[in-house]
Amino acid sequence: HLDAYLFGDAGLMSRSRLNPANISQMNPVNEWSKIRMDAGVGFALTLKKFGPLEKVEPFTIRFDMPFFLSAPPAAKSDFLAWRWVVGIGRSF
Repeated sequence: HLDAYLFGDAGLMSRSRLNPANISQMNPVNEWSKIRMDAGVGFALTLKKFGPLEKVEPFTIRFDMPFFLSAPPAAKSDFLAWRWVVGIGRSF
């Protein structure tokens, strides 16, 4: 079974670092990024029959193409570009 879909994602990233003003107490400081977003089109191929392995859960292979990124990687400056991601399984 092959599904096609449009998607949009948004999220935050965090990291912990030591506070240089109080390094002796080793208290980490959490820093949050700005909101990061992307949007694109994707395809999911679900295989439900495995021959002798009939009791195996359905197996899904995803191919996502995020065309828009709100924050492109540091080496790139294009918000709109050809990008792709291959994944196994489905989040929801």
